[in-house]
Amino acid sequence: QAGYPKGIRTLGFPATVGKIDAALFDKEKKKTYFFVGDKYWRFDEKRQSMEPGFPRQIAEDFPGVDTKVDAAFEAFGFYYFFSGASQLEFDPNARKVT
Repeated sequence: QAGYPKGIRTLGFPATVGKIDAALFDKEKKKTYFFVGDKYWRFDEKRQSMEPGFPRQIAEDFPGVDTKVDAAFEAFGFYYFFSGASQLEFDPNARKVT
């Protein structure tokens, strides 16, 4: 498609972010979470803009997820995080690893 791929700066990342480690789309909330090192950003898909107040610490908002996130996805209302060979299932409503 013309105009793609786009640079990550078009999403609102600062120049200090050179790459994204993982991304997760929450279809219910219409939010995309981008994980970079020990921080994350949240993108509002409806407004097509990065939400204010980010980045935030992953460990603060996702208790139990205290390692670098290599991959992530959402399924059946849960977030699944991968770091190396480890997998965590996170309940975003209860805000805890299950």
